[in-house]
Amino acid sequence: MDEKDWIAGAAKALAIIEAFDEEHARMTPAAVAARAGLSRTAARRYLLTLSRQTPRCTACCQPFWRTPACCATWFEAV
Repeated sequence: MDEKDWIAGAAKALAIIEAFDEEHARMTPAAVAARAGLSRTAARRYLLTLSRQTPRCTACCQPFWRTPACCATWFEAV
């Protein structure tokens, strides 16, 4: 892939989504940051943005939950 076609923000959003799995379905922003390889501040901003863009998600400050409806919405958008 050509470097000019790379969208770093999209890659980071996907890293946030992929941080969640069956063993890690409920995490704080700090835990998500550690699993996604991002700063806590960046992870928090991505989590807040993703939860705002997907109203079916159950996300209220801390911790964040991954629900089947939430994942379906995130992956429908991708």
